[in-house]
Amino acid sequence: MKHLPHPAMAPVLAAMVFFLAPAAPANDPGAAATPAQAEPDAGRAGMEQARVLLAKAKRSEDDLRQAYDLMRAAADAGNPDAIGGLGYFHALGLTVPQDAAQAARCYQSGAEKGSAKSMLNLSRALRKGDGIAADVVAANQWLERAAAAHQVDACLELGLALFHGDAGLPKDHRRAIGYLGEAAGADIADAEHALGFLLLNGVD
Repeated sequence: MKHLPHPAMAPVLAAMVFFLAPAAPANDPGAAATPAQAEPDAGRAGMEQARVLLAKAKRSEDDLRQAYDLMRAAADAGNPDAIGGLGYFHALGLTVPQDAAQAARCYQSGAEKGSAKSMLNLSRALRKGDGIAADVVAANQWLERAAAAHQVDACLELGLALFHGDAGLPKDHRRAIGYLGEAAGADIADAEHALGFLLLNGVD
């Protein structure tokens, strides 16, 4: 079961949601890095260091500043998750001025470079018109892309939208089962409940 965090920890824990997912597998350690691999490898290293800092869940400005600097370095090295991850700092005003438009630009840049987490957050920004012009069609397109990349929170959101027939999408229980199943496999309670309902009651 998932438990709600204490409200005082909300700013740091919101950033942790983005950063604590496992990094992509590293290349064979016995193989020498090529010039083309050097920047992505540096980006992964920066992401890992930032995750460690954020995982401490301390609210000190120094910890967050270090995390931001590492995330910035990883983004500059070309890591798509880090590029989108900078959006969290701007969205929440963590060590930088709060700026929804800049956050949306970070999400869009990361999404266009292949970050599934950024695709999900761009979808959310587009749906709400948060820092970017509202566009439900584009929001659903990015949500579909994030879910296709197996981002479990995107699978949950898309599965529930298809389950209920909302968020601008038609009800489609057959498609919902696939996405909810993937989210349920990550122990997300809302997905488990909706999937159980569909499996017990059949699909339309």
